[in-house]
Amino acid sequence: MEDALAQGLIGIIVAGIVAAWIYGRKYFHLKLHEKRIEKGSINSMYVVAKIYVQKRKFSEAIPLLIKITKKKPNLYEPFELLASCYLIEKKYELAIPLFTRLVKEESNNAQNNFNLGYCYYKTNNTEQALLYQAKAITLNKKLKRKKY
Repeated sequence: MEDALAQGLIGIIVAGIVAAWIYGRKYFHLKLHEKRIEKGSINSMYVVAKIYVQKRKFSEAIPLLIKITKKKPNLYEPFELLASCYLIEKKYELAIPLFTRLVKEESNNAQNNFNLGYCYYKTNNTEQALLYQAKAITLNKKLKRKKY
């Protein structure tokens, strides 16, 4: 009985040490990239923005993503992440032009078509909402049929 208790305590202690180590690494990683942002690193801005999004700190991620999209307007991923942030924050009017751009660049992306349709739906533009929702459903069915 005492061995089982001791093993349980050791397991808890080890789990705590591992969790602290992982948290420390993530914290160090974030701080490292935050310092690089001060030097203007676009890559670091994107890494930090993604970390903020994972932590649901959209108000901190959005300004970084706006900076990136202004400095590097040819990058797809920052626009997609920014549009998603606006969608989650229910800022549909701001998300619509971004999702529109994304759909123009990659018309076969079912998720972005769906998100654009949803934004139109939430802004009471049912005609456009139905158009993009139908396209998303069609694309999604085609994707499910593919065999890899």
